[in-house]
Amino acid sequence: MTKIWLDAGHGGKDCGAVGHADGKEVTEAEINLKICYHLSVILKSKGYAVRQTRGNDTYVGLTRRTTLANEWGADLFISIHCNGSANPKAEGNEVFHYPGSINGEKLADLIDIEMSGRLDDDKDRGVKSANFAVLRKTNMPAVLVETEFISNPKWAEKLQLGSHQVAIAGKIINGIQKYLDKDN
Repeated sequence: MTKIWLDAGHGGKDCGAVGHADGKEVTEAEINLKICYHLSVILKSKGYAVRQTRGNDTYVGLTRRTTLANEWGADLFISIHCNGSANPKAEGNEVFHYPGSINGEKLADLIDIEMSGRLDDDKDRGVKSANFAVLRKTNMPAVLVETEFISNPKWAEKLQLGSHQVAIAGKIINGIQKYLDKDN
């Protein structure tokens, strides 16, 4: 059984990027957790073994996140985030992998293809490599998905919608499944 580790970025004392919609503050940490919840439910229904870094609004350090996934022997590590910018018009999704990780890059490419421009005309910012701790310290292919810019009021509003969170989760899962199918 394929083991997938879901990492809802930020949490607890680290709320991540902040956006505003309908006159209220929206935090990256809460949106990441909700998207991971939907990912978990759908992946489990498809027969995957799934564990998560956090199931509530708690802080988990970067090293602990990767240690948990490594100790469990996860086959894939998926970190979910929302982007932020001082420019409230910034938009788009992007997927990161660790530099030189061939399998991480393949997974990132397939998730990006699924997410590219298919969520309400969201812009594709592409696949990028980065030396993020959650990518560097994992023993398995790992990606960090920046779903959308929470700092953009349009996207902050959409990110709060359960239907939109499910749509994002579905696109990520399609990429994961294509990656796993290529390995078989």
